[in-house]
Amino acid sequence: WEETTTLFVQRDTFANMYHDSEDFFNVFLAMSILQLSLDQVQVVLSDLYPWGPFSSMWKKVFGFSNRPFTAWELREKYEGKRVCFKKAIIGIYGPASPLTIMQKE
Repeated sequence: WEETTTLFVQRDTFANMYHDSEDFFNVFLAMSILQLSLDQVQVVLSDLYPWGPFSSMWKKVFGFSNRPFTAWELREKYEGKRVCFKKAIIGIYGPASPLTIMQKE
């Protein structure tokens, strides 16, 4: 059982500053709407990308009290066991970001 509120983020890509900025914006937008603070949330990067060049930024910004995980690390943590999340949030996918949508108009 995972007690910490978990925000699942599906990154658009892992090595592009613009797309990572979209993902960061989407995480903060979700947290703002849900009135959550950094110390209340566990971020899980649910895509199958490696950490990539922005790993230190993800870890520093979202590792305030709960270190972010990749899908691979989550798999290692639970080693094939079933896990329930008390509060699970599915984040906005990068291309659906308000930042991206507003630029196309």
